[in-house]
Amino acid sequence: MPWVQVGGGAMYSRLRQSGDFRFDDNSIETAEFRSSGWAPTAYGAAGVDIGITSRSSLVLDARYSWARERLRGDFDGFAPLDLSSLALTAGFAWRF
Repeated sequence: MPWVQVGGGAMYSRLRQSGDFRFDDNSIETAEFRSSGWAPTAYGAAGVDIGITSRSSLVLDARYSWARERLRGDFDGFAPLDLSSLALTAGFAWRF
């Protein structure tokens, strides 16, 4: 049995980068930069349930999520952070 899904929601992200950084005046300093926030998310998915017996099936699923987070705090003014992803899953379903 094939199926498709679409949906939306919100995704929370937290970015932390620490290390030794070179600044515009060629100085090198140890620093830690942070940004966090919520991003609107949309996704599309497709899959199939393949019957093995009358009570069990193999489940295959592919989902792509779209999300971009506007960076804040120490990263203010940088390009948005791309949080999009592709997820492939397989599983086994048992009906009782």
